[in-house]
Amino acid sequence: HLQNVLLQTLHDTFTHIARKSRAAQLVSLQEQLHEAGQFSYSGDVHLSPYRIVRVVDRAGSIHVVRKEAKTEFECSRQGYFRHPSGCNRFYRCVKFNQYTPDFTVFEYDCPAGLA
Repeated sequence: HLQNVLLQTLHDTFTHIARKSRAAQLVSLQEQLHEAGQFSYSGDVHLSPYRIVRVVDRAGSIHVVRKEAKTEFECSRQGYFRHPSGCNRFYRCVKFNQYTPDFTVFEYDCPAGLA
């Protein structure tokens, strides 16, 4: 039930206030999510060890790949970095929240012919 409420909240926010600034949309969404927090859930939420990656090739075809979400790479700054043990993959470090020391790590396989 909570998932349906959250999905409906997201839908309403992005369709009915699309003309507002991003900051106004964010504040409105946060308020709606806090209001939705009154609903209880069973607590049976588990983080999947996999991530779903969608890759769009040059022809526009979408390929969906399931990969393990665990990565050993730690970021010290934003940017692109090669894999420590080989050139067949690389990492992208992104700092979405400038007020926390956390980075989001994206792991990529090098396309054919790049490495």
